[in-house]
Amino acid sequence: MRGLIVILILSVFLAIPRLPVYGESPAKRDMSKGGSSLVGKSEVDSDFDGRIDRWIYYDNEGNVAKAEFDNNKDEKPDHWEYYGKDKKLEKLERDNDFNGKVDQWAFFDIEGRQVRSEFDTNGDGKPDQWEYYEKSGKIERLEIDSNSDGKPDQWGYYKEGKLIKNEFDGNFDGKVDRREVYR
Repeated sequence: MRGLIVILILSVFLAIPRLPVYGESPAKRDMSKGGSSLVGKSEVDSDFDGRIDRWIYYDNEGNVAKAEFDNNKDEKPDHWEYYGKDKKLEKLERDNDFNGKVDQWAFFDIEGRQVRSEFDTNGDGKPDQWEYYEKSGKIERLEIDSNSDGKPDQWGYYKEGKLIKNEFDGNFDGKVDRREVYR
């Protein structure tokens, strides 16, 4: 009788599908007993509140291609990450004011360092502020389009994260009209 119980427990245990190891893509799991060899999308309730707040999309090799996150708990994504074939983050988008429109874009180099951020501060769906970063991650230059013509007319220059110079194009002709230098 005891042997029969052990066999029953083992057969039930072996029939339960294996959960992925943390960090392993479910798309790389062996699903040879019925089912696909690729999971195109995973949905995750990361805080166990009963609502999905992360969506992970996989490419044909099972690598993460895109990830979406719901940071304000309204069950809609407001943060998107895009990964390249080299499995590194290439681009990030955010809806910082949770109005359903992207208002921040961040771009990364092949080593995963953020090199540029773009912001839509007036809600028209187009960037009007650009930040460029040093390899250390500190801001190097800030550009602002104050009249919404798509071209910067204010520039801030930084050294080791500290503002050292501002330039302004007050009449929007593309030429610097005023310069401020800081010590």
